[in-house]
Amino acid sequence: MQQADSFNLMRTPFDHHLPASVRFFEPRPEVHLSLSASIEASCGVKYRFNWNLTGLVRKEFKYAEAAARKRCYMSQPSSNILKLELPTPYPVGNINAYFIDGAEPTLIDTGVYSSRSLNALREHLQAHGRRLEDIRRILITHDHFDHAGAALHLSEICRATLYLHDKSTALARTPPEAQQQLFNFLLRCGVPHNILEQAFALFNAGSRFAGLEAKPCAIEWLKGGETILCDNLVLTVMTTPGHSPDHLCYLDVGAGVLFCGDLLLPHITPNPLLYLDPKNDYRRSHSLLDYLDSLEKLQGRSLAIAYPGHGSAINDISGLISRYLNFIEQRKRKFLKNVVAGLNTPYKLALAVFGELDLANQYLAVSETVAYLDLLERREKISVDWDGDIIRCTEIII
Repeated sequence: MQQADSFNLMRTPFDHHLPASVRFFEPRPEVHLSLSASIEASCGVKYRFNWNLTGLVRKEFKYAEAAARKRCYMSQPSSNILKLELPTPYPVGNINAYFIDGAEPTLIDTGVYSSRSLNALREHLQAHGRRLEDIRRILITHDHFDHAGAALHLSEICRATLYLHDKSTALARTPPEAQQQLFNFLLRCGVPHNILEQAFALFNAGSRFAGLEAKPCAIEWLKGGETILCDNLVLTVMTTPGHSPDHLCYLDVGAGVLFCGDLLLPHITPNPLLYLDPKNDYRRSHSLLDYLDSLEKLQGRSLAIAYPGHGSAINDISGLISRYLNFIEQRKRKFLKNVVAGLNTPYKLALAVFGELDLANQYLAVSETVAYLDLLERREKISVDWDGDIIRCTEIII
């Protein structure tokens, strides 16, 4: 993700994995990478978290975790909706899970699989007079680890039914072939081999934040259009790909309530992440174009409030979408200017637009660049050779 006025990628790629050496307050010295992110608390105060993967800043993270436990209830149209801020090891900060109380207590998103996050979830529910084991249904917005890392574990221990998009990869590790396909694609984008080796070594060790060994109690696969009854809410499942191909939103049409995951965020824009579909000969999804289509699904709807995966609730949804669209248009023009200037590979364009970045953010920058090349092909006189040994783009001269 990035701040709307500057490029500040907030998550690592590959399902937002961080390296295996990054645990909550358990540093290991062999990994060296620094990240930073500004987190804006609900009270409007910004905290800066300095991330050095030789060891997390123990005091600052503990403070964020304690603050999250204090900010549980929120203003909302339905008193049985409980917002649960759960700590993550990622620069984006806390993730919002939502507990809908009722005859079949329902959890929307789970946070990462870690003792810190699970303990925070348990304490939130106890403060509300509920036990973790009371959860009967788990609805996932998308399979990134900060949102679905604990999904299998919670389904198993709570005997809860897990609701997932039928494109979700939350149930298994990324297979070696899929990683190799992505590695080869990024080589063709012009990313140097040594940088990719370092980046993949960093990303692939983060599966500890998903409890992949657990066995879910039951799974409901979603395609979009289904209805899920949650006490006084009637949630319609909406497919909203872009940030991830399996992204879902849950909408109560009558109340105008939207649980929007990472489709809409109050202070940062979601990254249109690179994805190669293993079920479709590793064809690349057009993530930014998909994301724009998903935003269009919301336009014209009567929405009172949106509950995002990070940050505070959103009341001016149409205004936020307008700001997103303006931001995307401005960034598209920046890419176009650099293509016209003669920069012709995704990696060169990423460096020109975003500057020098650390390993994780280099991936995200190239991922975003590829997404904007799709948009330039659709809206501008730009041609991209996607099939060559090196992917190149050129201005079409008429």
